[in-house]
Amino acid sequence: ADLLKRYEHKPEAFEWRMQFVGKGKGFRLQKVTFPSPYPSPVEVNNTIHREYSLTDREKAPGVIVLHILDGSFTVARVLCHRLAAGGVNALLMKMPYYGPRSPSDRKHLEGELRKNPRLFVDTVTQAAMDVRRSAAWLSGRPEVDPERIGVCGVSLGGFAAALAGGVDGNFPRVAIILAGGDLPKMIIGATSREVGPIWRAFQQKKWTPQQVRDLLRPIDPLTYAKRLKGSKPIMLNATRDTIVPPACAKALREASGAEITWFRANHYSMGFYLVAAGEKLLEHFSPEKW
Repeated sequence: ADLLKRYEHKPEAFEWRMQFVGKGKGFRLQKVTFPSPYPSPVEVNNTIHREYSLTDREKAPGVIVLHILDGSFTVARVLCHRLAAGGVNALLMKMPYYGPRSPSDRKHLEGELRKNPRLFVDTVTQAAMDVRRSAAWLSGRPEVDPERIGVCGVSLGGFAAALAGGVDGNFPRVAIILAGGDLPKMIIGATSREVGPIWRAFQQKKWTPQQVRDLLRPIDPLTYAKRLKGSKPIMLNATRDTIVPPACAKALREASGAEITWFRANHYSMGFYLVAAGEKLLEHFSPEKW
């Protein structure tokens, strides 16, 4: 309960804007913006940008889709368009410091992270809060069934989806791809280009492993995993993943009761299974399956 207080905020009205962009196969694409409920010191980061793949169905499910670390949004777009083509309204949410929310580029954020490791925790907290506001926005849309709103994410987005789903505790469906729990196990000693900068930031500040564990606990999906049990969570993971070790995926699965599908791949070769992942997501969020 004490940890959840971090994610509390007073319900409030907010302005939003939506602009037509184009059409896809069976859906319309809109750009949506509105303010973050958890503002950061960087003003440009405090407007949440989204790409909304809007179906032609009435009262269809709505799913928030979170992207991977590289910031191109390509994987998330592919999944959004597959969901929308299958009758699911899909909202690609650009997470803090990505795309138009970045003051310059990713190197800027990595530099700031080295100065202040706590920025990582604040950034992940903001992402979870942004997901919850996105769900609130979807629930008010006339084309969305407010009882059928879910969240899914891939890699970095998978961790944010698992965290947001656990913190909120009310998403009826959650999908987690290439992610897991036990952030300290992933970060402490990491050398990969994805996670290594975070560990080096802690090292430069001479943080002990226990200090790192204490800091990460409020944003670790494993902390809130039991609250996911009512969300019918599914997980898609790689057996040879060295960035998200299978042990971290198993820890989240066991704590959340998720149904997990394993692919014989590593973190990157999972790209060859993107079509299969899209079909799994559509099966999970399909209007006929809720």
